Amino acid sequence: MKFDRNGTTEKSAAYLPNVATTLNNLAILYMLQGDGSQAYDMISEAMKIRRDLWHKQSTAFGNDLAQSLVIEGLILFQQHASDTETACRRWEEAYQVAISITLKQSIQKQISQQCSREESSKSTP
Repeated sequence: MKFDRNGTTEKSAAYLPNVATTLNNLAILYMLQGDGSQAYDMISEAMKIRRDLWHKQSTAFGNDLAQSLVIEGLILFQQHASDTETACRRWEEAYQVAISITLKQSIQKQISQQCSREESSKSTP
């Protein structure tokens, strides 16, 4: 599924948050079905839209972008469990853009569980 954001009108631009949410949900569905490639395609499209929206209104769209970053991190972690560095970077970025305290706490928990393990495995011979 490809979405042409360049051809949007002012009227259709109002639907972009909903389109991004749908793409985000499809990414989760594909991830749960084990189709990492499709999941990654969906979350990439969702993140393009959400990054654009976040650049325009960071407080309104910070949590949405953070959620997509968390999902992308999970997809990357699922596909490449031996290399969690990129997933951890996504989760750290998610923590930075998130507005909600509850969301930040959830992301911090993910970081401490998965990324601390990555750091400790790098330091042990």
